[in-house]
Amino acid sequence: MRRAALVLALLIAAPSRARGDSLYDGVGIGTAAPRGELAQRFSADGEVGGRAHVGWRRDDIAIEGSFFGTDLHTAGGKHAGYSTLSFAAGVKGYAPITPVVALFARAALDYTWLVANEPGGVTIDSAGPGWDLGTGVEAAWRWTVPQPSPLRCVGTSLWLDAGIQHMHLRSPDAPTIDGGLAEVTLGFSFDASW
Repeated sequence: MRRAALVLALLIAAPSRARGDSLYDGVGIGTAAPRGELAQRFSADGEVGGRAHVGWRRDDIAIEGSFFGTDLHTAGGKHAGYSTLSFAAGVKGYAPITPVVALFARAALDYTWLVANEPGGVTIDSAGPGWDLGTGVEAAWRWTVPQPSPLRCVGTSLWLDAGIQHMHLRSPDAPTIDGGLAEVTLGFSFDASW
């Protein structure tokens, strides 16, 4: 028991390795809960959401592009078949705790479409700009690439992200919706450093 406690203490106290430049991509799946005016019209109970991202990281700062969204149904539950689809561009900052574990925070500007899955196809119900904030924890493992190679190392990570999104959705045929989503997503990523 003392050995396990000692190993855990050393991992927590150990400094993070320098990362250099890296490219990464990842995907995750999760749940969302509508907020504000979006919650007055829609529910996400039993629905699934997801997030895909790609980014460039230098040391503990990253520039990230993402695509994310969730399925929705009307608040009364009588009509399913709605989805939010968002593209975002933002920054992410990491705070290493151990050589493997880091906390992160992210902020982005996004554009969201609320789409309806009609019998004749998908139609855009409304669309508009917004923002996206999140925080989470990531566990990452990296392996050195045998040289000579343009890559220094490759890696994979598991992450848990909790975020909020605000959207201002406009439509010519319906009132503007000021609302958002509270999201929790579990995912994995791959990266390559040089």
